[in-house]
Amino acid sequence: MQWYNEREIESNRGFAMIAEFSIVPFAGEESLSVHVAHIQRMVRKSGLPFRLTPMGTIIEGTPRAVFDLIYAC
Repeated sequence: MQWYNEREIESNRGFAMIAEFSIVPFAGEESLSVHVAHIQRMVRKSGLPFRLTPMGTIIEGTPRAVFDLIYAC
């Protein structure tokens, strides 16, 4: 199911967006640090400006880049 307007994302307006997301992996393990570290590496590798917060991650970029990163995480 698509939650966003594909035409809007593919437009050449050049505008940016800011999104905050939080992902909680349920792997049945006590420590989630390995999973959280993997997601942090993905965010850093994306090249998008970001800020880690106690409850999530804030990223900034074009809608396509932001949605693609969140989906990949």
